[in-house]
Amino acid sequence: MLNKKRRRKAVNFNPNRDYIESAVDDFLKNGGKIKKVQAGPENFVDFISGQKDREEYDFLMGES
Repeated sequence: MLNKKRRRKAVNFNPNRDYIESAVDDFLKNGGKIKKVQAGPENFVDFISGQKDREEYDFLMGES
């Protein structure tokens, strides 16, 4: 009989609020910086409907 190793099933990562706060505190203590990200004036529909941006969209979607 063959000796097969059993693979362990991957455990879903589902952090709670305390874990996130701890990770953020550690990140900041080690010199990390958090930048605020804001949406620009264009939304996705405007981006894909613009003819000038069509080449970039095709590239991002793997169509070029």
